[in-house]
Amino acid sequence: MKTAATVAIAIASIMIGEARAADMEVPGGTPVVTPPVTYGNYAPTTYGNYNWTGIYAGANGGYAWNEDTFVLPNGLSAGRLSGPIAGGQVGYNWQYGVFVGGLEGDLQWSGAQSNNSGTCVAVTCTITATGNIDAFATLRARAGVAFDAFYVYGTAGAAWTNASSNVNVAGPSASAALNLSASRVGFTAGAGVEFALVDNWTAKMEYLYIDTGSISGSATVPASLGGGTFTETAAIRDNVFRAGVNYRFSITPWPFTRY
Repeated sequence: MKTAATVAIAIASIMIGEARAADMEVPGGTPVVTPPVTYGNYAPTTYGNYNWTGIYAGANGGYAWNEDTFVLPNGLSAGRLSGPIAGGQVGYNWQYGVFVGGLEGDLQWSGAQSNNSGTCVAVTCTITATGNIDAFATLRARAGVAFDAFYVYGTAGAAWTNASSNVNVAGPSASAALNLSASRVGFTAGAGVEFALVDNWTAKMEYLYIDTGSISGSATVPASLGGGTFTETAAIRDNVFRAGVNYRFSITPWPFTRY
């Protein structure tokens, strides 16, 4: 009798469990399955939650310096050129797996400057010199590896600079001046890191080396200052360290919080 009751209870339990399971199924008997969250073409378990593909624009600021010196008459050199910079950038990233490549262009105002002065050797006069990199721009390829919301890259491409250099020689009754200003095109290379902040915003830190050659010229010195000519040569090289933010324009789908 006890055995029969035990079997009946077990059968009833199984039937109740099946009835409850049936109640949890959608019509047709297909269970509800929540699909995994993905961003772009990449599942989070494969490449992380953040997709770097898209167009972006932003602003930056930093510091630039040039270890070279301007070669001036009478052994005077204009010394290290340095100062603040500020500007903006636009670009496009394309992500394939963990690899991210793209193109970026920027335009910068530069306050990098050098100032120096000295005295003439043979006659009574003074020499003052200033050098400036007034603006520069770059157009560069970027390529690197994304670790989810953290992107490490190298960059290289073309660079443009607008630079000026001025030398004034002044004596008791005469003076001479040499004012140079020119735009030059050369190359740039560097590296940086960029990371996601919140919504579509990212932040970056970057170093660039820029070399666009040199500018040079000569001027006539009045007879009262010894006569002849003097020549100036200014190398246009720059080390740039800057930090900035970018706004990445939305693609579908797109993460709206940092992951």
